[in-house]
Amino acid sequence: MSATSERNTTYHGTDAAYVLPNDTPEHVRLEHQSIALNKMMHDTPFHALLKEPKRLLDIGCGTGAMTVQLAHAYPEAKVYGLDLSPVPPIHAKPENVEYVVGNFRDLAGKAADFQWGSFDYVFHRLLFFGMTDWPGYVSDVHSSLASGGWAEMHDPNFRWYNAQDEEVSTSWKWHGALHSALSAKGIDLDAGAGLEDWMRGAGFEYVSVREYKWTFGEAVWDLYPDSEAAGVFSTRELRFNLVPMLEALVEGSGYSGEEVREMQREMVATLDMPVGGHVKYFVVTGRKA
Repeated sequence: MSATSERNTTYHGTDAAYVLPNDTPEHVRLEHQSIALNKMMHDTPFHALLKEPKRLLDIGCGTGAMTVQLAHAYPEAKVYGLDLSPVPPIHAKPENVEYVVGNFRDLAGKAADFQWGSFDYVFHRLLFFGMTDWPGYVSDVHSSLASGGWAEMHDPNFRWYNAQDEEVSTSWKWHGALHSALSAKGIDLDAGAGLEDWMRGAGFEYVSVREYKWTFGEAVWDLYPDSEAAGVFSTRELRFNLVPMLEALVEGSGYSGEEVREMQREMVATLDMPVGGHVKYFVVTGRKA
């Protein structure tokens, strides 16, 4: 994807597969999304059992929101925030934070600050729009950890379910088009459900899975009280941010302009979901022996 699209939306200047923008509107969306997801997790977004960690890594840190939270939670530790683009100056940077621009797969085991066995905790949230080799990535995370270190990975299945946990997105044309287009680029939009197996395959022990319901559309909060903020964010903001991105995301898949516009209209309609509509969001932790 070029550095700048016809809509003046900017993207990461890298050959990495990540397909979402890196401009100011995207930074705003990421900030609101981070707040909503934290509330979904009772404002306790870190699940791994850490004991006096010395070096921590936040992969794909975006605006640095979670990096800063880690730095405040572990003020005696050195916390690295890694992203494909420079981190915008939204949050005051604690003294124990260092931001690095680059691709983890290129740096792991090679760069001075990313040597094998050098981290006590590696965290990521929402890499599913940019990862093309999950087993290789999870293996590199395992190798990057010191003995006793923990990894924590947060990703969804990009599929929608009703209140009875029945998938409802199988008939949505835009959904199938997006899965096909990104699958052709090696991107697995169902990565969340694969994290447990990939972590076990990489050699992690004490692998634990926590599943959250990230609601969309109208919701009854007594069904999913923890997801109220995520549901409001999705209804008022996320689906309308995704709609204009669809054209760029399916670019090169052979759809005409009118077909894309029709899918965009369908996207608006389908993501205004009935009560209980949600995406499954997985948090998986594991320890290196």
